[in-house]
Amino acid sequence: MESVCLLILRCLVMRTNIVIFIAIVWLISCSKMEQELNRDIAESSVRSLEEQKTFSEEEKVTTHTENPIENRKIIWSANLEFQVAEVDSATKVLQNLSTRYKGFISNMDMSSTNYRITNTIQIRISNDRFEDLIDAIKQEAIHIDEIQIKSNDVTEEFIDSQSRLKTKKEVRDRYIDILKNKTGNVKDIIAAEETIRKITEEIEAKEGRLRYLQDKVSFSTVVVTIY
Repeated sequence: MESVCLLILRCLVMRTNIVIFIAIVWLISCSKMEQELNRDIAESSVRSLEEQKTFSEEEKVTTHTENPIENRKIIWSANLEFQVAEVDSATKVLQNLSTRYKGFISNMDMSSTNYRITNTIQIRISNDRFEDLIDAIKQEAIHIDEIQIKSNDVTEEFIDSQSRLKTKKEVRDRYIDILKNKTGNVKDIIAAEETIRKITEEIEAKEGRLRYLQDKVSFSTVVVTIY
């Protein structure tokens, strides 16, 4: 009987040891898994930070290389009205100034009454000399009545006109190819030629508008009224 009790006791001790061993192994395994999980999270965070840094650097490079202001199409204009000592001599000064700053006088309108002599001069000047010319003109004034400077951003219209022009040219070219490569009755040929004619007129109108905008963008307009 005593031997049986000892045997049972040994079995219980062995089972307890096995349970403890399993628990220890499980704890060690969980610890390793937790360490691996933490390492994966840390590595993922580092990669995320590196990606954000790379994106930020790329964004800075893009922002630095692309300057949207330089690519905009802006029409500058100015209106000045002021009193001068003598209209004829001031007119000659303005003519000389327009030549000095690589501009030209596009229009001049002189009028006189019993109490006032007035000359309105329109000067076209390149944008990089626009402010310099205005500063020089103001030196001739005895009394300035008005200085008005305006800007008109036509970038959207310019891009839209270019896009529409490209589309119309592509459509016209397709009609021309159809007319060259296919035969049909006289009515169809006349209709195709009429369509080509209308598209060509629209193309010429768009090209004329683009030339006008480009001229206005390249050369600012300064209107000076002296009296």
